[in-house]
Amino acid sequence: MKECEPLATGLSGSLTVGGAATMSTTLAVMGAAAISSTLVVTGAAALSSTLGVTGITTLADDLKLSEDIAALTHTGTTGLAITSTSGYVDVEDLRFTGAAIGVSGTPTVVTVASGGAAVTGTLSATSSTHLSSTLGVAGITTLADDLIISEDAAVLTHTGTTGLAITSTSGYVDVEDLRFTGTQIGTSSVPNVIAVSDAGVVITGSLSSTSFSFEGDFAVGANKFTVEAISGNTAVAGTLAVAGAFAPSSLGVTGAATVGTTLTVTGDFVVGADKFTVEATSGNTAVAGTLAVAGDTTLSTLQVTGAADLSSTIAVGGAAALSSTLVVGRCRLTLSNPR
Repeated sequence: MKECEPLATGLSGSLTVGGAATMSTTLAVMGAAAISSTLVVTGAAALSSTLGVTGITTLADDLKLSEDIAALTHTGTTGLAITSTSGYVDVEDLRFTGAAIGVSGTPTVVTVASGGAAVTGTLSATSSTHLSSTLGVAGITTLADDLIISEDAAVLTHTGTTGLAITSTSGYVDVEDLRFTGTQIGTSSVPNVIAVSDAGVVITGSLSSTSFSFEGDFAVGANKFTVEAISGNTAVAGTLAVAGAFAPSSLGVTGAATVGTTLTVTGDFVVGADKFTVEATSGNTAVAGTLAVAGDTTLSTLQVTGAADLSSTIAVGGAAALSSTLVVGRCRLTLSNPR
């Protein structure tokens, strides 16, 4: 005997099912449907309208949306929480695990807290980045391009306890128009004007200033011009040209000295210890060697303790006292009583 095929059943009123109901074909509901207990669907279920659920919806498998531009929208007034009770939540290729954001291989690239966000690894921005507050970086900051500060009166401040180093690993550092290259300071065209070392400073070129102050010795060309800091002794290896007045308290000259104008000495003038002396108070002059005078000599008093050889006329306007023999021409005149 042939079995009868199931027939579609149409109900215009309420359908109440007190026990389990098994549908072997399509169940089409044209109006509202209220289910007071569990609805178990073992096969595919197609809804032609909205599915409204007032309680919690538990899905044991994936939720797939076939809409071309799908949206997961929350219409409540408080908020929407997407959480995993024991794992993570993936949104595209990003992985959210608690307060950490990352990828499947490194889930803690960004860690968010109430005090801010911490980035593990490199922070890269391909466009302009604006921060409304302070940027704190605990590690090394690497900039691939210029650092431009738009503050009117900008300050670069170091708050550590040791020091601040501004260096270039393979070049120079420019501060305004000055160029710093290692221990050298100069300009873009002449980078080695000043060379600094533990021994002191070496200047290549001219040094000009309205005032100098040195704590140590001052030397030009190693030993060409030196000034000792302790004594003030000054040594000049070359020619010293003085255009104006020159009033040293003591002047020692080891080589030849040429004075082109008046030489004023306020103290005694001594040459060779006692070879030629002039007393500053009296003007008395003592000559230990020969005195050669090419022109006329006018003396108020002439005192000769040794032999005197006069090759020309001697004119004496006043008294002359001779303590020894006076030889005139070929004659010898001996005075027994000088008076």
